[in-house]
Amino acid sequence: MAGVAMRQPMTTAPAGFRLHYVDDSGSHASGLVSFTWLQLDPEYWAAAEQTWLAFRRDLYTRYRIPASRPLHATDLAGGRRSPSLDPGWDASEHGADVIVRALEAIGALAGIAVGTVFTRIGSDGFHAAKSGLYRRLTDLLDGDLRQRGQHGLVVMDGDGSDPSYAAAHRALPVSRRLIEAPVFRLSETDQWVQMADIAAWTGFQALRRRRVHGRKLWGWYRSRLGHLDLFGGPREL
Repeated sequence: MAGVAMRQPMTTAPAGFRLHYVDDSGSHASGLVSFTWLQLDPEYWAAAEQTWLAFRRDLYTRYRIPASRPLHATDLAGGRRSPSLDPGWDASEHGADVIVRALEAIGALAGIAVGTVFTRIGSDGFHAAKSGLYRRLTDLLDGDLRQRGQHGLVVMDGDGSDPSYAAAHRALPVSRRLIEAPVFRLSETDQWVQMADIAAWTGFQALRRRRVHGRKLWGWYRSRLGHLDLFGGPREL
């Protein structure tokens, strides 16, 4: 997408291929919809995954949360479901700590970069705003890949039942660098999709600034992931 420049993450060297783990956030009530992605060159994938799995082992030691239990930021923040094997798990006491620790673990991953884009929901409604934003995001990613002489792939949470995602990829030029339609993975079985979920929720909270969660989390995105953000902060598209 012309006119929106992304800075090259300092932790990564130019490579021929790039992975993008993408998740969405937002609601009609908030008037906002956003997408956050974790960007990674495959050469760093194994080392980054080992760092994350070390964090998951630490979670088990601290809170008896097995690596097989998915981490969802909305559940951790709202106490909807307990991820812990400990019957004494207290979401109000421990949920925020797990989110912060997860963000710190993401922020320490080798070769990682983060981006967040958002838009405001217009009269056409939430789904139209979300679809339009995703199409602009694919334009942005494809343009950046072209500029750097790379190719890339998008991995997303879900089952692929929403046709607007594949349609956005089909709308790219034949010479596109963002290959294929998105690859969909269930967050219950994919640690990277869970990381994207936590980053996306935190980015949205920074935009929404809703008082019900308190002011402290408004700055989590910037303080824990800001050094990795491709734009220096969430960018409106």
